[in-house]
Amino acid sequence: MPQIRAVPVDGVRSQLTSDGQTCLLHFQRLSPDSSGSRELNLAAPVPLLPYIAAAALEAIPRPPPGAGATHPFVMEARGLQLGLAADGPIVLTVELEMGARISFSIDLKQAESLQQTLSIALGRRRAQALRAEAAARSPRRP
Repeated sequence: MPQIRAVPVDGVRSQLTSDGQTCLLHFQRLSPDSSGSRELNLAAPVPLLPYIAAAALEAIPRPPPGAGATHPFVMEARGLQLGLAADGPIVLTVELEMGARISFSIDLKQAESLQQTLSIALGRRRAQALRAEAAARSPRRP
């Protein structure tokens, strides 16, 4: 088996070709290659992009089962939209920190579960905020 050569990078950006068929991924190398270039460019067909994204997400380290935290890596959502696709399914779109958007098609059962889970989470968040506010107002004992 040939040796796998990996190139450390510290930045990435992407763009589509003018025909919309290919994504150009531009990686910024941590150190220049032998020719002095700090860029590593890859071209991927657009239909392959969800698989590249899934592979990248799968590679994010997770704690072993029972180790406590269940979400070691959390990306901030800058926006959230719900809508209906032309053929009927509910579509949930999340806009991420760096402008990427990910859309998910969810069925009615998943949507109801999401609604219940968000309701519970919001109730817990409000309770935490009220406890913190009350603790801040109460006099502290030495």
